[in-house]
Amino acid sequence: MLIYDALIDTRLLDFTIENCEKICVGKRSGRHSMKQEEINMLLIEKAKEGAHVVRLKGGDPFVFGRGNEEVDALTEEGIETSNSRHFLLHCSAGTCRNSGDGAEGQPELSCNDRAFCRR
Repeated sequence: MLIYDALIDTRLLDFTIENCEKICVGKRSGRHSMKQEEINMLLIEKAKEGAHVVRLKGGDPFVFGRGNEEVDALTEEGIETSNSRHFLLHCSAGTCRNSGDGAEGQPELSCNDRAFCRR
Protein backbone atom coordinates (compact mmCIF):
# COMPACT_ATOMS: atom_id res chain seq x y z
CA MET A 1 0.00 0.00 0.00
CA LEU A 2 1.45 3.35 -1.05
CA ILE A 3 0.01 6.62 0.25
CA TYR A 4 1.70 9.50 -1.51
CA ASP A 5 1.75 13.28 -1.80
CA ALA A 6 1.43 15.63 -4.74
CA LEU A 7 5.03 16.81 -4.39
CA ILE A 8 6.63 13.49 -5.34
CA ASP A 9 8.08 12.78 -8.73
CA THR A 10 5.33 10.58 -10.16
CA ARG A 11 7.92 8.49 -12.01
CA LEU A 12 8.53 6.88 -8.60
CA LEU A 13 5.14 5.18 -8.91
CA ASP A 14 6.58 3.10 -11.76
CA PHE A 15 8.77 1.30 -9.21
CA THR A 16 5.88 -0.16 -7.22
CA ILE A 17 4.82 -3.76 -7.62
CA GLU A 18 1.99 -4.38 -10.06
CA ASN A 19 -0.72 -5.05 -7.46
CA CYS A 20 0.26 -2.22 -5.13
CA GLU A 21 -2.71 -0.12 -4.01
CA LYS A 22 -1.82 3.56 -4.50
CA ILE A 23 -3.69 6.44 -2.92
CA CYS A 24 -2.84 10.05 -3.67
CA VAL A 25 -3.46 12.32 -0.69
CA GLY A 26 -1.81 15.29 -2.30
CA LYS A 27 -2.34 18.89 -1.33
CA ARG A 28 -1.74 21.88 -3.52
CA SER A 29 -2.53 25.48 -2.74
CA GLY A 30 -6.29 25.63 -2.30
CA ARG A 31 -6.84 22.05 -3.54
CA HIS A 32 -6.68 19.30 -0.98
CA SER A 33 -7.64 15.77 -1.90
CA MET A 34 -8.00 14.98 1.83
CA LYS A 35 -7.83 16.92 5.07
CA GLN A 36 -4.89 16.09 7.31
CA GLU A 37 -7.16 14.35 9.83
CA GLU A 38 -8.46 12.10 7.04
CA ILE A 39 -4.91 11.24 5.97
CA ASN A 40 -4.05 10.34 9.56
CA MET A 41 -7.11 8.09 9.79
CA LEU A 42 -6.29 6.44 6.45
CA LEU A 43 -2.79 5.61 7.67
CA ILE A 44 -4.20 4.19 10.90
CA GLU A 45 -6.93 2.16 9.18
CA LYS A 46 -4.61 0.62 6.60
CA ALA A 47 -2.00 -0.30 9.20
CA LYS A 48 -4.67 -1.86 11.43
CA GLU A 49 -5.98 -3.84 8.45
CA GLY A 50 -2.55 -5.44 8.28
CA ALA A 51 -1.37 -3.70 5.13
CA HIS A 52 2.29 -2.90 4.67
CA VAL A 53 1.98 0.89 4.45
CA VAL A 54 4.51 3.12 2.74
CA ARG A 55 4.02 6.86 3.20
CA LEU A 56 5.80 8.72 0.41
CA LYS A 57 6.15 12.45 0.95
CA GLY A 58 7.89 15.05 -1.14
CA GLY A 59 9.78 18.12 -0.02
CA ASP A 60 10.82 18.26 3.63
CA PRO A 61 8.09 16.27 5.40
CA PHE A 62 9.13 17.44 8.86
CA VAL A 63 9.29 21.11 7.97
CA PHE A 64 5.93 21.87 6.33
CA GLY A 65 4.82 18.34 5.44
CA ARG A 66 3.08 17.62 8.76
CA GLY A 67 5.14 14.47 9.22
CA ASN A 68 5.09 14.66 13.00
CA GLU A 69 1.30 14.86 13.04
CA GLU A 70 1.10 11.61 11.09
CA VAL A 71 3.64 9.89 13.33
CA ASP A 72 1.84 11.13 16.45
CA ALA A 73 -1.53 9.87 15.18
CA LEU A 74 -0.08 6.42 14.51
CA THR A 75 1.75 6.32 17.83
CA GLU A 76 -1.38 7.31 19.76
CA GLU A 77 -3.12 4.29 18.21
CA GLY A 78 -0.28 2.01 19.29
CA ILE A 79 1.13 1.61 15.78
CA GLU A 80 4.90 1.46 15.65
CA THR A 81 6.42 3.66 12.96
CA SER A 82 9.85 2.07 12.84
CA ASN A 83 10.89 -1.57 12.75
CA SER A 84 7.24 -2.50 12.37
CA ARG A 85 5.76 -5.26 10.25
CA HIS A 86 3.02 -2.95 8.98
CA PHE A 87 4.43 0.54 8.94
CA LEU A 88 7.96 1.75 8.42
CA LEU A 89 8.96 5.37 8.71
CA HIS A 90 12.14 6.28 6.92
CA CYS A 91 12.93 9.84 6.09
CA SER A 92 15.62 11.05 3.74
CA ALA A 93 15.94 14.65 4.76
CA GLY A 94 17.15 17.70 2.92
CA THR A 95 20.72 18.77 3.31
CA CYS A 96 20.37 21.65 5.74
CA ARG A 97 20.91 20.99 9.44
CA ASN A 98 17.41 22.05 10.46
CA SER A 99 15.75 19.68 8.00
CA GLY A 100 17.94 16.87 9.26
CA ASP A 101 16.94 17.55 12.86
CA GLY A 102 13.28 17.32 11.93
CA ALA A 103 13.79 14.00 10.17
CA GLU A 104 15.68 12.58 13.11
CA GLY A 105 12.71 12.97 15.41
CA GLN A 106 13.44 16.45 16.63
CA PRO A 107 10.57 18.92 16.75
CA GLU A 108 8.97 19.63 13.42
CA LEU A 109 10.18 23.07 12.46
CA SER A 110 6.72 24.35 11.60
CA CYS A 111 4.78 22.61 14.38
CA ASN A 112 3.53 25.39 16.63
CA ASP A 113 3.16 23.34 19.79
CA ARG A 114 6.71 21.97 19.56
CA ALA A 115 8.77 24.46 17.60
CA PHE A 116 11.42 26.36 19.45
CA CYS A 117 14.05 28.91 18.76
CA ARG A 118 17.63 28.65 19.94
CA ARG A 119 19.37 31.91 20.58
